[in-house]
Amino acid sequence: MTQPLISVLLPTLGRPGQLIAAVASLLEAGAMPEGTELLIGFQEDDPAITTVFDTAPGVRTFRWPAFPTLARKVNRLAEEATGAYLMAFANDMAVAPGWSRIIRDTVTTRAETTIFHILDGPNPDFTLLPLLHRRMIATTGFFCAPWFPFWFTDTWWDEIGTLIDSKHAIDIGLTYPAGRGRSQGLRDLAFWTSFLNLTRPMRLEAARRLIGPIPPERILTCEQRVAHLGHADFIAAWENNADPIASPRYLEALTEARALLQRIGGMMIEG
Repeated sequence: MTQPLISVLLPTLGRPGQLIAAVASLLEAGAMPEGTELLIGFQEDDPAITTVFDTAPGVRTFRWPAFPTLARKVNRLAEEATGAYLMAFANDMAVAPGWSRIIRDTVTTRAETTIFHILDGPNPDFTLLPLLHRRMIATTGFFCAPWFPFWFTDTWWDEIGTLIDSKHAIDIGLTYPAGRGRSQGLRDLAFWTSFLNLTRPMRLEAARRLIGPIPPERILTCEQRVAHLGHADFIAAWENNADPIASPRYLEALTEARALLQRIGGMMIEG
């Protein structure tokens, strides 16, 4: 069997109607386009689980217990993927007909070490939906940085793209048919912003594996692009969406992130 060029990773929870519409936008004549596959990850207790996709050629569905973070669920889908390029997608999105041809025509004419991403109207220069060759994923060991319970998994790749000066947006007509939603469950944003900054050496190391020494001005650009995240008014505005009580899964993610920072600190002292 020929390896697909593109694996689309679609984690989902709830929103059955939107999920059906999202998948329908990806399909051509009831099947995934030639050279592509779609992997849908359900939470096993999701009341919106549907078997409507199980017979569509090129579509595989999975049912798993809840993960500590959405990023870990996406990474689990990535483990099952067989494509040369992996692409993130969400159940509130839709794409235009011919999307796979546009991606194929783009990635086959550029270096595998490009940080490709799907063009999102309000964020044309930001790697909101990474589309990555397996070679790129190998530099970090994951498709999504697994620690973050919200945001920042895309920032991880956006910074690597900035550091290696190689990002490229692909316009496949991405839309949000029911409107763009707001992030939910935001809390401890000051900690997670600090965590993002303290883990920058990991992104630097991945970039160095790809191109060698990184010019200092590119590191400064990365720092400047996220500086606003630490402002008190920004944090207060977003944390209004926080749940009153942190979920056990969130607390598990927080504990793992703190443990990583302790290991990083220990390595810096030893070094």
